[in-house]
Amino acid sequence: MILGVLIAITVPTCDVILRRSHQAEARSMLSASAHAQHDRDTGTDLACPASGERPHPTVRFPSAGC
Repeated sequence: MILGVLIAITVPTCDVILRRSHQAEARSMLSASAHAQHDRDTGTDLACPASGERPHPTVRFPSAGC
């Protein structure tokens, strides 16, 4: 009986929490998408060009003919 009461109280609450989390996720993804599109359109997301020489690997990759 106690288990039934706990389930009756908990299940509707979980549904409300799940809906809120989906709404919050949708809002945050929309905001992130809008910022990414703005950065793309204005060119502020372009990385700085690489400078200096490329790092060399410290360990040689083994060849297939070993």
